[in-house]
Amino acid sequence: MTEEFDASKLNGPIGISIIPGTYLALVTNSNYRLDYSTGALSVIDLNQNKIVSDLTFKLPNFSGEIALDVSRGKIVIPNRLNNSLLVLNYAMPGENGLPMVFSEPELSNSIAGYKNQIKMQDNPFGVVIAEPSGHTPKIYVTNIKSGDVNVLNAEDLSIIDADLLNNKSNGIPLKTMASLGGSDKNDGIGANRLALSSDERLVYVTSSLSNYIFIIDTFDDKIEGFIDASRYSSTAGMRGIVLDSSGKQLYVAHRGLGGVLVFDVSKVKDNGIDGELIDAPLIKFIPTGAGPEGITLKENVLEKKLYVCNEDESSLSVINLENLTLIKNLYTERAPTEMAIHPVTGIGYVTNFLSGSLSIIDTASDTVTGVIK
Repeated sequence: MTEEFDASKLNGPIGISIIPGTYLALVTNSNYRLDYSTGALSVIDLNQNKIVSDLTFKLPNFSGEIALDVSRGKIVIPNRLNNSLLVLNYAMPGENGLPMVFSEPELSNSIAGYKNQIKMQDNPFGVVIAEPSGHTPKIYVTNIKSGDVNVLNAEDLSIIDADLLNNKSNGIPLKTMASLGGSDKNDGIGANRLALSSDERLVYVTSSLSNYIFIIDTFDDKIEGFIDASRYSSTAGMRGIVLDSSGKQLYVAHRGLGGVLVFDVSKVKDNGIDGELIDAPLIKFIPTGAGPEGITLKENVLEKKLYVCNEDESSLSVINLENLTLIKNLYTERAPTEMAIHPVTGIGYVTNFLSGSLSIIDTASDTVTGVIK
């Protein structure tokens, strides 16, 4: 297929991020059906609820999650086709009345033939940027098939080799205490999504092929410890993950169980011991729907809610976090994967992977109010 990506449409949307201080969202299109020769980055005008076609930017196929480095004007996107981290520069405003402009930086450590892509391990997917006070800002990227996490210096995009003793990998191997220094196989194969603690000192990582949650110390990039959820389920499938602002409760979408696990992580901290089994009591399991994937927290002085994208039944679960109960399920278009909520309007936008659309959610009334295609 040689046809260029249709700039007026979405195709396999996965990642979504709202640019702070604006009414613009960025959506990554994986082009998973290969309808076109490339994937794409789409810009959504949230005032008019439409795609800004003139700003659609070509990406390799199978690009997915997205993170914005606002401090340095960069966008980072894991790409599974090339096993890379794709880097774009952005600036605002753009020319000719456009709200922004993109460019491809030429990186000194890029993959041959791809000037703005940096080699990751096997099948990169999740990404987060951590900027703990007084320490180097870093980018963390999960690798599904190799079960590790690549670390980059966010300032110069150099790879930080977090596994100096392992010549096969420069990522952080996701291992439990039982396999440290032993097996070549990582326990975190299936490494999926990441969540930051409020002080950005710790990164929590889920594995879709195990029941482990790994915790990385962003100061030294070592495994601080891991939570073993196998006592609650022999079925694997952890996906989306988020911490509340207090850092005391951890919410994890579990695809195998069809719901959300709520853990007490109030005692998790750097205690000088690496790789230990961490006691994080399960507070509650909340059934949601089939195939929970991405989860999003809405937290303010008036309410505290969690939204769960149930990919297999095309619904969005709304959970009251004051009493940990399911409020309702909203039906979206096909295969919702991620949700972003605008911090000013409170409007949510859900990527529908199979429908090529965004569902618009009024989070005050928890209703579906429209769709962007």
